[in-house]
Amino acid sequence: MTAAQQTAFQAGSGITPSTMLTAIASMVLVLAFVWVIWVALGTFRAWQEGQATVFDLT
Repeated sequence: MTAAQQTAFQAGSGITPSTMLTAIASMVLVLAFVWVIWVALGTFRAWQEGQATVFDLT
């Protein structure tokens, strides 16, 4: 972004472009962590019920 574009973005949104980028990256990272936890718990439950092997957990 040029300096004029950054100034216009900050004037319109009230935050800097780098702050917006950090917020978006943080949301993506949190969603990725939630997905990994969801998959891990689902696999662990399947292993407890005998529907998955120990190899599937790894």
